[in-house]
Amino acid sequence: MNTCRSCRFAAGATSRQKRICRQSGATVDAESRACGAYALSARAYLERIGNATRRLEDMSYRAQRYREMARRATGSMEAARTSGTDGGSKVAGNMDRCIDLAADIDRKAAELRRQYDAACAMIEQVQDADGREVLELRYLRGMRWEDIGRRMHYNERQVRRMHKRALLDVQRQMDAQGIR
Repeated sequence: MNTCRSCRFAAGATSRQKRICRQSGATVDAESRACGAYALSARAYLERIGNATRRLEDMSYRAQRYREMARRATGSMEAARTSGTDGGSKVAGNMDRCIDLAADIDRKAAELRRQYDAACAMIEQVQDADGREVLELRYLRGMRWEDIGRRMHYNERQVRRMHKRALLDVQRQMDAQGIR
């Protein structure tokens, strides 16, 4: 559950309703940052980063498609934008858009890679080797609890306990680094 960092408590009846910070009276949920001291949980952080692999693959594919479209339109892909007036040809305008989109995707992908590497470094800092393995399998490989248990030769309950302890280590690291 996402809680307010100021008061460490979020009051609310059900998980479907927004929770209310007792100190500030603001709502606390996954989409809003309530009173400005909203705490991003280790679980939410790792889930967000865990999806980075799929997003990186998608971004790389899209950037390659845009580059290929520009290449087909002109015969070669130039690093520089096409020259001309504002009322230039549609081909030149589309090529410029393709180049811009590919560059934008490359910038976003670089930021995503940096975040992914930081999350991997946090997982590596977890003291318990089994806890590290659980986090890697769950968040980086997207495995289900049952599959993790079978692979590690533990039952699901033990895997979830290891997961909880490992998440506490990651949360401590996040707090120390000021990740929100």
